[in-house]
Amino acid sequence: MVLVSFVFIFLLMISCRKDNEGWSLIGEWQLQAYYDGNTATGGCNCWVKASGINKHSVEFRSNGTYQLFPGPTLAYVIGCSNNYELRNDTLRWRMCRSADFDAVVSYSYPFLMIEERTLGGVYAWRYKRVN
Repeated sequence: MVLVSFVFIFLLMISCRKDNEGWSLIGEWQLQAYYDGNTATGGCNCWVKASGINKHSVEFRSNGTYQLFPGPTLAYVIGCSNNYELRNDTLRWRMCRSADFDAVVSYSYPFLMIEERTLGGVYAWRYKRVN
């Protein structure tokens, strides 16, 4: 009986665990919040909930391309697309800029975090999977 109880508890623990291993960047992600820690440009060193003009989504495709879609208040803006490269925890992409940059990528269920370190501080974007 003790063995059955132990097995039941063990199975319950592993079934409830949210595993961060094996996650995939592929799919569509919607911005939930962003962090402006660039004190050189007057950043607030705080998280800001994404809304209106800042709320966008990005779709990473398996062929190494991405499409960034503007939020609902920017429906007239086309957005952008380009190539990306993911190596370990480093994402190289443009994010609608004129040149590629490297960002650190991490995942903690249910959020994808993309963090860019600059000379003035840190920018970060927190996304949640759409599909």
